[in-house]
Parts: sequence; structure tokens; C-alpha cells
Amino acid sequence: MSVAQRSDAVRNRQRVLDAAAAAYAEVGPRFGMHDVARRANVGVGTVYRHFADREELIDAIARPFFDRTLELAREAEAEAPAGARFATFLRSFAQAQAEHGVTGHCAWDSPAAQAVRAELRVFVAGFLAADQAAGALRPDLTLEDAAAVLLTITMLVDATRDHDAAIWRRHLALVLDGLRPGGARELAAPPVDPAAWDAFARARKRDPNGRR
Repeated sequence: MSVAQRSDAVRNRQRVLDAAAAAYAEVGPRFGMHDVARRANVGVGTVYRHFADREELIDAIARPFFDRTLELAREAEAEAPAGARFATFLRSFAQAQAEHGVTGHCAWDSPAAQAVRAELRVFVAGFLAADQAAGALRPDLTLEDAAAVLLTITMLVDATRDHDAAIWRRHLALVLDGLRPGGARELAAPPVDPAAWDAFARARKRDPNGRR
């Protein structure tokens, strides 16, 4: 393959990735390979030359978010003091997911995510141990509890993506407050506007996946 051909292949691959991300943002994992080809202005054969199937393509558009998640975990470990590491990571993880716009729906049980999950589990276990030793995290919180918190926050960020971000921010603030020992504290996130919540609830009734 010549240099020009290799350059064309790289450009086409990126066009396919960009088109798949756009399709995913609109319809989720139900997008079709022919639709991706049309959006990328390439033949469907070009799509399949780069990605064997839709699952492999979804993994590819999710991979940057998986990598970013590990970066955020490393930053929390290096920069946040003991007592604030899990909360720091959870806030930055939720914000990154909200900004990415696609990958919250991508399967964390996919082959591309397995190594990330294993490494992330080690980070989170360290966060819990440090925060509990500092007396800032309830001592009965387990690694499985933390995984459930990450899952529910992921689901809520996804569900409110086209609505008011105050919904997931308030929920996150409540969750983090509930993980601390002792009584309730004043929350940094204000109450959700009733009109914003009603609009979100109505949209959920129309589409349980939270998509317009």
C-alpha cells in the first residue's frame, strides 16, 4: 500500500468513526452500518474493511472515553487528598460522560472495556481505602457498592442528556453526602427546578430510553 493509500485509509477510518458517533448520538446502538456509510460518504464495504461488525465499531467510538476514565482515576489518585478521592473521581467521571455525548450507552462489558474495568477496580478500591482511613467515607461502603453508584450515575447522566444537567448533579450531590459518616450536610447542588423535572418525566414516558 502506498503512502497516499495509507493516508486515504486513515482518513476514511476517521470519517467512519465520526459518522458512527453521530449516528449513535441520535439513535443509540441500533444504528445501521449502511447509515454510517452514508453519513461518512463512503461505501459500506469501506466501513466493513475497518470494522468487522457494529459491536467492533461501538467499541472503537467508546475507547477514547474508556481511556479518559482511567486518566481521571489517575488524576484523582495523584491530586486529590485522602478523604476526597472517590468523590473527586465520581464528579469528574460524571462530567466527562455528560460532555462526551455518546459512550454512556456503550457496553462496559465489551472486550474493549475489560482491561479498563480491571484497572479501574484497583483504583476505586484504593480510593475507598484511603477515604475510609481518613474518616471521610462510611466504613461499610464496599467496592460493589461503589460499582453500583457508578452504574446509577451513568444511567442518570444518560437519561438526562437532553434535559437539565441539574438533575444528575443534584442526585450526585445527594449520593456523595449519603456516603459520608455522620449527619446530613448542606448540598453544593441546588434543588432541581420542578418544571425541568416534569419535562424530563414526560419525555421518559414517551421514550423509556430517554431519547427524543
